[in-house]
Amino acid sequence: MKNGTEIYRREGGGSRASLTIEADGEANCLCVAAEAGGFRGEGNLFVDGEDIDFYGGELDRMDKALSGACRIKDAESGENFLEVFFRKDTLAVRGVIGDYQNKLQFGFDADQTLLRRLSAVVKKLKK
Repeated sequence: MKNGTEIYRREGGGSRASLTIEADGEANCLCVAAEAGGFRGEGNLFVDGEDIDFYGGELDRMDKALSGACRIKDAESGENFLEVFFRKDTLAVRGVIGDYQNKLQFGFDADQTLLRRLSAVVKKLKK
């Protein structure tokens, strides 16, 4: 991933986690690289044009309210997704990414600074 935006990174304490995403506006695709629990994977989430504003708005609302959930679903596979949601005072990140042969199911806890960065990348997609 050449021009990905680092959305989140945590190192140390024995639990490394990272999320990097690049927006491909021509294909309405989020190219996602995730690392958690010692495993790393990459995959694409294709987003329907009418869902771009919805996802961006949900992430913005979550950032302001510090509550809620947003699940970005892959319009092509129906299986891959990236989900962020609040569990008490903690932001949880979960997802499944990959291609037709290999998949990575991942999850980690993060802080709310992830929301603003993720929203900005989603909004780079073409409407």
